[in-house]
Amino acid sequence: MFCSFMMLSGCDHSANGNSSNFSLSDESSNSSNNDSSNKISNNNITSDGSPVWNKDEHLAAEKFANELVILIKNRDINSISKRISYPFEMKIDGKSVKIPNKEKFVSIGFDKIFSNNLIVQINNTSKLFSNSHGFCLGETGEIWFSPMVKTNEIKIIAINNPS
Repeated sequence: MFCSFMMLSGCDHSANGNSSNFSLSDESSNSSNNDSSNKISNNNITSDGSPVWNKDEHLAAEKFANELVILIKNRDINSISKRISYPFEMKIDGKSVKIPNKEKFVSIGFDKIFSNNLIVQINNTSKLFSNSHGFCLGETGEIWFSPMVKTNEIKIIAINNPS
């Protein structure tokens, strides 16, 4: 059974900088109606090279997360595939699988990539966590995404299926 997703909203950007609190709401939107991009700047870099995500960057990450939740709800594997940084590696059926491109990602299929446990974890998300690696959707690190160095476009860098 597929779990119902709700849109994420209300990010508290004044928190400690490591997690943004947001509530699940019944709001719905069509992500194509908003033409602001899923790009964030890397203007705020610490001396050790770690990014410091500012309010605008958190807002871009939250927008990306909201769109991703909707795509997962709609089982839109083609649109999700466009938001992956390739090559990509993840565990499927307990085995590590290298995914070189969108075509391979789509051919694996939605149900293999997004297990019922993963969908439940995403559905129960209450915080958007961030660190120097990027942003995390899911309470225990289910989906990670980050801006790409060359384009600053936000892309998924990891999908971790819970056991």
